[in-house]
Amino acid sequence: MLALLLATAQAAWPEDPSLSNMVEHDGVKVVDSALLSASYEELVAELGTAVANKQILPASTTGTYGFEFAIHNTFVFTDAKERDSEISPWDRAVPSEDAEPYLFIPTFSARKGLPLSTEIGGSIGWIGLTRTGLASVYGRVAVVEGYKPIPDLTLQIGYSGYIGNDELELGVMDMGVTLGSQFAVGSSPGMNTGRFEPFANFSLLRVSAAPTVDTRVIETVGAATYRRGKPDALPPIAIPQVAAGFQITNGNVHFRLAGSWAWSTLPTATAGMGFTF
Repeated sequence: MLALLLATAQAAWPEDPSLSNMVEHDGVKVVDSALLSASYEELVAELGTAVANKQILPASTTGTYGFEFAIHNTFVFTDAKERDSEISPWDRAVPSEDAEPYLFIPTFSARKGLPLSTEIGGSIGWIGLTRTGLASVYGRVAVVEGYKPIPDLTLQIGYSGYIGNDELELGVMDMGVTLGSQFAVGSSPGMNTGRFEPFANFSLLRVSAAPTVDTRVIETVGAATYRRGKPDALPPIAIPQVAAGFQITNGNVHFRLAGSWAWSTLPTATAGMGFTF
């Protein structure tokens, strides 16, 4: 970890997106304002997908007295989308002008069960090779839980904020529903020592953003403000997203693997493990 941090510092945070970097590319000032404005909007939407709460939880809750601690790593595939222009918004925004094809986001998360099949949780993470990160909170309620063979059904609402970027304020509200079930597994017949929990999720992300650079850069890039209730601002960017995955639990230890796809932005893949009590 120390070696990684030292290497990152020497490279001047090569994946740190900056609106100021978008005004020129390859040493030439970009004069196509419509192209820059479209690149900025795409960058905001894709960064919102990366920052948003990851839908990696099974439909079941931890129970009234339960709690959980977990770590996971998310890969956001920034080069997975076919683009109209040869230059992606990430290439325009990063100092090297040659962005990596993915972001990696190591994250620590926790959640706590509450009465009436509800729970709250949150996470904090670092966006690799940048000075930026994310912090999120959410609440969940199980509408149906534990009535086999009926699948479990859980609703979630949450918010995640992008932190550490001096040129862009960004936050994402997520609202979604998760459908899943639990299956006992064991090492021998009649002796179940674990659970397998597949799940699927549909969520709507609403990305709010505001540039915090000087007026010259805002006008050159065409950097709009996406925020509800603010004069001269555009509505938040709505992004439908589907996700699916599974959790395997043995005793107090669990392992998760999940993927998501937002057809207007980017796919993600997340793997992690933790402890549930």
